[in-house]
Amino acid sequence: MRSDRAARSLAIDGLAILADTVATLLEAGIVPEVAWAYLAEAGNDPLAVAVGRAVARGESVVAAIVHGGDAPSRRVKEARAVLAAAWWVASESGAPLAACLRACADSFRGQGDTERDIAVALAGPVLTARMVSILPLVGLLFGAVLGFDTVGALTGSPVGWGLLIGGVLLMGLGAAWNRMLVRRATQTNGDRAIELELLSVALSGGAAIAVARELVAEATRRFLPGGAEAGSTVDHVLQLSARAGIPAGGLLRSEADRRRRESRSAGQTAASTLAVRLMLPLGLCVLPSFMFLGVAPLVLVIVSSTFATL
Repeated sequence: MRSDRAARSLAIDGLAILADTVATLLEAGIVPEVAWAYLAEAGNDPLAVAVGRAVARGESVVAAIVHGGDAPSRRVKEARAVLAAAWWVASESGAPLAACLRACADSFRGQGDTERDIAVALAGPVLTARMVSILPLVGLLFGAVLGFDTVGALTGSPVGWGLLIGGVLLMGLGAAWNRMLVRRATQTNGDRAIELELLSVALSGGAAIAVARELVAEATRRFLPGGAEAGSTVDHVLQLSARAGIPAGGLLRSEADRRRRESRSAGQTAASTLAVRLMLPLGLCVLPSFMFLGVAPLVLVIVSSTFATL
């Protein structure tokens, strides 16, 4: 699981590098179609190759970014959808594509950093949970090594069968509980700042606020159907911009940065508290399972052998 998170964060970092590279080419005066063709010729990134080939066939850049040419993870696919939405909004509003891509690259780098921080914080608790979860089997094997017929004790009487079934069920329940806790600790709510970023992009192209909000709503519907809503926050920022008489773009970007910092902090907190939460399945499932499969059979063997000698 940790390797999956590491690979995913590296893929998102690669997407950030790709966005930065395209932005650099655009700033040098190269048109988008030629920029993607250059990157496709290099062949270093599967998405760049897919987009370059699609553009050569006359297809749109946005559709090529969404579909890509590989099968990325869900989080990487969502990040690509964000890039496609930003590209579409910038194209429709007339905003500078290079600046838009730089903002996307910064967002992707932050997302990769967050996932790496969470992976590091989870490494110890997850490894501990995996090691502890095999304690019941260790106890069962330990009894067999000592010369006790623990398997026979578990399968030779109704009491033994009850211990075996109960121990296996508790061990399975503890493993499932551990996986659920880890999954919840690694879950994120997506990019909670994307609507703010897209609106900032649309406004930087000179679109009126109403038009910009319509563009963002359309982009969200087309590319980010599961995106987080930020309607009340957007209204508050726009009202503050109107009262202060300053452009809303800077305020929107500042609010987006604040939301991302909060999301990163929440992820780190969830990962840090996982070590404590994992004590619940350990105490309620794993240790009783160890008693059922590792200790109780020894007691049964000793008691039965004692009565047999009387």
